[in-house]
Amino acid sequence: MSNIWIVNDLLTCIPGTKTFWHMLLEIEGTVDKTGTPFNRLAEAIENDSGECDLIIRNGTFFPRIHKYFTKQIALIQDYYGNDYQQLEVACHADHVVFNSKFTKDKFTPEFPRFSTIPIGVNQNLFKPMANFRPANDIFERFKRTGIFVGDYNATKNTRLFEEIAREHSNIDFIYISKARNQINLPNVRNYPGGVDEQGMLKLYNEADFCIMCSPLETLHLTTVEAALCNVPVIGTNTGWLANYFDSSVGVRIDGKLSVENFSNAIHEVLKSNYSPREYMLTTPFTWDSCKSSWEKLIEETLNA
Repeated sequence: MSNIWIVNDLLTCIPGTKTFWHMLLEIEGTVDKTGTPFNRLAEAIENDSGECDLIIRNGTFFPRIHKYFTKQIALIQDYYGNDYQQLEVACHADHVVFNSKFTKDKFTPEFPRFSTIPIGVNQNLFKPMANFRPANDIFERFKRTGIFVGDYNATKNTRLFEEIAREHSNIDFIYISKARNQINLPNVRNYPGGVDEQGMLKLYNEADFCIMCSPLETLHLTTVEAALCNVPVIGTNTGWLANYFDSSVGVRIDGKLSVENFSNAIHEVLKSNYSPREYMLTTPFTWDSCKSSWEKLIEETLNA
């Protein structure tokens, strides 16, 4: 059996949480090499004397791993403007995997061996909850709810979300930030520090729609998870919505990212009957589809 090292840093692979990188460990032959801080990770792997046939590594955040005669696959989930370190990692990998076509198209160089494999979501966990109604909604059951996930920064365009929430005081908004950011509006319920998977499942099922304002999101797993819970999505023409949008999913903003355009989209979603889960199960964004693609790529890389 081959020894396949799954290499990523401490921040991304927080112990006690299940990320895509932990899901990769379901593949036969994989070995967990996550959990070292990114500034020491490359050196730690280079000095590890264990048997290794293939490294699957995050293609960003930490330097090239000099482990000669060991094949490497670099997964690139983020784009940093042709960053030298990121390009060096990609150029020296035996195979480069992008999480979306949107991400791949951002890169200037053409890589001789690359694939686009979207990160998969556990479709058996993220699903509609029958007759779900949270206790704190008993007295406001006629009020609509939106959900937004992301730290307060330009990438997520959180300032625009705050403006949308301020404009729609008649709608409750759930705001989740791993960085412990908060938005101080009476109709925004904050979850600073993030929420675990079971908590996210409940919050998605509480929502009437999920909103994404980013102008340059590379994939946006939050809206994938929400759609698998059969929650309509309002998002931008980036990430998975750029290439896999379907009319059953919700509303995509193709024009200016403004409060007015998002308000029109919210009105459209709340008056209509969107049901995205059935479509999402046919896309590459389920874990079953993702796992199958990775197993095939691993076999091809080992045998090349």
